[in-house]
Amino acid sequence: MVPPATDRAAPPPENLGVAISSPLLELAEGERAITLTLGVAATGWSEAAIQAALARDPFTVRLTTAKGWIAPTKVVIVTGDYAQLSGVTRPLQAPLAALQLQLSVDVDVDPIAPLADSQLPTGDPALRVTLRQLWDEDAQQYVCAYGPLRDLELQAAHLAVDVVGLTELTLESDAGPLDPRRAFEPFGDAPSVGERLYLGHRELAVKRLDRLTLRFAWMGAPKQLAAHYANYGLGSIDNHSFTARVALIDRRRESTLVAAAPLFALEDARAPHAITIAALPEAAGHTRDASFTGALARWSRCFTCELTPRSLQHEEYPSVAAARAVALSAAIAGGQPINAAEYQVARPYTPKLRRLAVDYASSEELVLGTAAAERALSRLFHVRPFGAHQITPAADGAAHRLLPAFVDAGELYIGIAELAPPQQLTLLLQLADGSADPSLAPERVTWSYLSGDQWRSLHDGRLLADTTAGLSHSGILRFDLPAALPSTQLPAGRYWLRATIPSAPRSVCTTVAVRAQAVTATFVDEDVAPDHHAHPLPAGAITGLQTQDPAIAGVEQPYTSYGGKPRERAETFRVRVSERLRHKQRALTVWDYERLILERFPELYKVKCLPADLVDHTDAPGQVDIVVIPDIRNKLPFDPFEPKAPANLLADVEAFIGARCPTFARVRVRNASYVSVKARLGVRFRPGHDEGFYRALLNDELSRFLSPWAYDDAAEIVIGDRIYANSVINFVDRRPYVDYVADIKLFTSDDGRDYVYAQPSAQRDVEGYYVTPRRPDGVLVAARQHQIDVITELQYSAELFSGINHMKVELDFVVG
Repeated sequence: MVPPATDRAAPPPENLGVAISSPLLELAEGERAITLTLGVAATGWSEAAIQAALARDPFTVRLTTAKGWIAPTKVVIVTGDYAQLSGVTRPLQAPLAALQLQLSVDVDVDPIAPLADSQLPTGDPALRVTLRQLWDEDAQQYVCAYGPLRDLELQAAHLAVDVVGLTELTLESDAGPLDPRRAFEPFGDAPSVGERLYLGHRELAVKRLDRLTLRFAWMGAPKQLAAHYANYGLGSIDNHSFTARVALIDRRRESTLVAAAPLFALEDARAPHAITIAALPEAAGHTRDASFTGALARWSRCFTCELTPRSLQHEEYPSVAAARAVALSAAIAGGQPINAAEYQVARPYTPKLRRLAVDYASSEELVLGTAAAERALSRLFHVRPFGAHQITPAADGAAHRLLPAFVDAGELYIGIAELAPPQQLTLLLQLADGSADPSLAPERVTWSYLSGDQWRSLHDGRLLADTTAGLSHSGILRFDLPAALPSTQLPAGRYWLRATIPSAPRSVCTTVAVRAQAVTATFVDEDVAPDHHAHPLPAGAITGLQTQDPAIAGVEQPYTSYGGKPRERAETFRVRVSERLRHKQRALTVWDYERLILERFPELYKVKCLPADLVDHTDAPGQVDIVVIPDIRNKLPFDPFEPKAPANLLADVEAFIGARCPTFARVRVRNASYVSVKARLGVRFRPGHDEGFYRALLNDELSRFLSPWAYDDAAEIVIGDRIYANSVINFVDRRPYVDYVADIKLFTSDDGRDYVYAQPSAQRDVEGYYVTPRRPDGVLVAARQHQIDVITELQYSAELFSGINHMKVELDFVVG
């Protein structure tokens, strides 16, 4: 249960989202366009909420390359109807809303390829969409757009790729291999009908193609082939009269795609020309078992261009030229007028390609929960903080979700190594006692274990004991763990437990440590010294067993003991009896409340009963507020600056005192309200003292001075106390490394973040400049960081440490 990230300079990782892996994403070159359309149930779609989220640019989109994850050149996100955006023609049971990501990848970007350490359980290239961490100015913490998307039910996904400019082709003619990086003759140097050009590429061999375009850039072609072949006796021809049969060879079975595709542009044979094939046979679908060895004709899939049905007249040229020469001789002998153009026979054009490029489009649709989706090559994954796993239906049989389902407000994951279930396991959960927010109602904590990709409850008799009272204080849990199936949801090699809380995660304590193989050791009094129980047993005091056991490798006591109570001394007995004679186990006066609670709960350090009229309860007669401060001496871990009693202790105190107070009294037990005090000082250090070191030292000593109990200095925590500026100045001035103190300002904060300048008032000038809590239950504590301005000039001038240039934003620079 990780607290929100409140440091703007340190955003949390972006590890929540959705990913898709597919051979379709293997895109080596060219202008590459990727379109991912996610179809979700229209019933859970809120267009206004989605558009508001998209306005904040909520996604981070990444693609895999052999070197790592990269960002696309351009990302456009649109919403609309799934059928319209994806272009699918299958009948839909119900209309689907859609979130479509349109990605562009420029020519100079690395190939989109599989990544060895992509953290996705796949060997294909992947597209990952994660929720971006967005800074919330109002909350002063990082948030993400999980809320508007969390309940969307994913029903279909359509992945489409469009490539323009695939040039690293494998080419062969009937004469042998060709180099696509140089100009080449696709049909040989004397092409005739039936001459073939073979072309192939990895991407074309594994993907079902929605569209294929062959783009030719010819060299040396005449503008009009009709004029070039005018004297060949071919009749009425044009540039489209020279064609090729385009065919697909799929596992050595040949299918004609275009029977007669023109090789040249109609207007100008020199211009670039394209052959587009809009539909390919269904047999040429997606495949993983493509072969790329041997000649192209032996590949799993390749394409051919066969010159047919008219040749380029290389074979006919000698006879045509001879015939025209004879005709010219006859005309000369007969004295006929001679038009040389009628007898000239141009050499036939030998097609030569300066460049051959292929464009193609490919797509695949996943309809989740169907058998076709299981056979598809593409896979959808949920991206989680601990990795990614394939999207499956929810444990309760609900529909697939677009994003990983986190229905609970807080989750704690515990991975156990070297466990051999079925086996019993004990865990010590050491919590920061008092860190829970007692103002929140306690929520039930649920435990489960991971089997396969489903979390299964342990509350069926397998949670044998829980002394943490629902994570409200430190304790031991004991489980009877069954065998579990392997999972891809969390890292392998561990047995995973999960604790969840449905709401208000701050109602439970912060986890300090989790330790396995824990037991409770109970002290047996064998005539020890009377003061033995006066203080808790310090951590590390227990180092071994009294009687050694070979099965136990070692014993460790990582934390202090609890629950001990010293034998009552005679003077304490007399005080207790006197107090009891006075209050008679009844809470009538303020003194009665305080003494009854302190006697019953020795773990409390201070109790203060506040009459109703002092806490603005004049309209609630009978209201009794009791403020408690726990005893933190030798009981770490605890927040020493702001010690708070856990919620279960507050409930116990309230139940105890409620049974002893008048029936009309309404008792509320709560922790003290802590007010953070920050000091701003102008200080000059003595010559020869390092400024950086002694500034940090002075900050620590100031905190110790203002909150001495936090450092175990045997000082009292006082409710409603004051801190005087002159006492702070006197303390700082007496430091041996301080030359003098020039100025002081005091600031207070109720939340530890937003500080308010405590301005001296005319009334306070009588007693001096001081700060005091605004509430009667307030306790002044030191801020973790004070503002220490180092004076470097020999002569101090107050003007140098005032004005806009010297004020600090969010401290003493305030815009009204």
